[in-house]
Amino acid sequence: MERLTDDLVKAIEKESPFIIRAKDKNIEFVKPKNGNYFSYEELQELVEGNFEKICLQYPECHSMYINRDGKFKGLEQNVYATYLFIRSYSEIEIIFGDVMVCSSKFIK
Repeated sequence: MERLTDDLVKAIEKESPFIIRAKDKNIEFVKPKNGNYFSYEELQELVEGNFEKICLQYPECHSMYINRDGKFKGLEQNVYATYLFIRSYSEIEIIFGDVMVCSSKFIK
């Protein structure tokens, strides 16, 4: 659990968009192809399918983009993303598949 929170805090402090990989629990920083903001298609590519936006209360002004059908497609559980959801909403919702986290300034 300590590694989990340490890794997430470090990623969030950089204020750069990042992907949380479900399979290996790695955090990977990403940049929009145009250098400014992510397109709809880029978000689909990053989460491997149709996505859903979840506004996070922690960290503030950030959103998590998840694969909307990840649970039904049998994608692997994303422990880090699930932790962020629980931390924001005090509810348990298991998140599946790769997830992108970024502030709203990177989405248009």
